[in-house]
Amino acid sequence: MKLAYLITTYDNPTHLKKLITALQDKDVFFFVHIDKKSKVSFDLPKERNIIVLPEDKRKTVYWGSFTFIEAVQNLIKESFKHGVFDYYVLLSGTDYPVRSNTHIKNFIGKHKDTQFINISMMPANNKSLDRVYQYYLSTYDKSFRLNFILKRILNLVIRVFKIRRSLPYEYRSMNLYGGSTWWAMSGDCVRYIIDFMNKNPTFIQYYQNTLIPEEMFFHTIMGNSKFF
Repeated sequence: MKLAYLITTYDNPTHLKKLITALQDKDVFFFVHIDKKSKVSFDLPKERNIIVLPEDKRKTVYWGSFTFIEAVQNLIKESFKHGVFDYYVLLSGTDYPVRSNTHIKNFIGKHKDTQFINISMMPANNKSLDRVYQYYLSTYDKSFRLNFILKRILNLVIRVFKIRRSLPYEYRSMNLYGGSTWWAMSGDCVRYIIDFMNKNPTFIQYYQNTLIPEEMFFHTIMGNSKFF
């Protein structure tokens, strides 16, 4: 059972080392994305199975924006260079396992081809359809004050007047799904998702202006596939 741990992190390198040490095992690889705006020094062990994304593949990640999806996409693409994995597990750098590696591998092995992802058809679990249908501009980059203010005003106008848009025509038959950010999915499913992203730039462009897409984007692609 080959596992690829996809880890997104911003700070607390001491905890990240503990996380990797706890999960370290044969047939396990770690792919780490360090937020580009992080000012913390990460000195991870120099092991062949610990791969930190280079500077040009790191994203400046803002909460609720599509930048998180781009960071995960870069992690997955980097993993493709290091072989074929049975499962991909998306983690935060602040996570920590409560079970042993043996238990984790045995559990996944017993549920082969299962996608471990919290998923519900929207609207559900506080995920309204407005997250998808209302055009949203990320306002978490405050480096340009005027730009930040204008985006906040536009988002307010869109929300107050309930200005909605439609999915591009070719995707209107898709069911919309949402769930939690973190997941563990089979290698076949992850490869399908990346292939879908490569072939559907219009879908990506649409979701770039949705609210908190990491709770909807992968879910909707997977939910409309044979893996659901």
